[in-house]
Amino acid sequence: MYTRQLETKARSGRFLGCFYSAVGMGCGHDSPHIAKKVQEILSNYERYYERALKDISKSGLRIDDISTKSKALFAFMEGVLTQARIQNDAVVIRNLSSSAFRFLGLADVKKVA
Repeated sequence: MYTRQLETKARSGRFLGCFYSAVGMGCGHDSPHIAKKVQEILSNYERYYERALKDISKSGLRIDDISTKSKALFAFMEGVLTQARIQNDAVVIRNLSSSAFRFLGLADVKKVA
């Protein structure tokens, strides 16, 4: 994600954060059909996080209340990307993966090569 945001900044001159959230915030009340589609897309991302946490859990790592944690993780990621956009600075997303694991209480998990 960090690399992709850097590439986007190189092309556009600034950090854009999550494209879908930006579109959703920008069209909200004026284009309800676009806002609805954005909500559907963002819901897909939430389900992706839920599936990923279920997969991690199946590998032997205990994760309680996966549904709630996946929603919280998605909100965390969106918030960090929004901060990068507002601050126009990648520092807040440089260590996003490890920050997400800490957010979930999984700070001691080692990367598997």
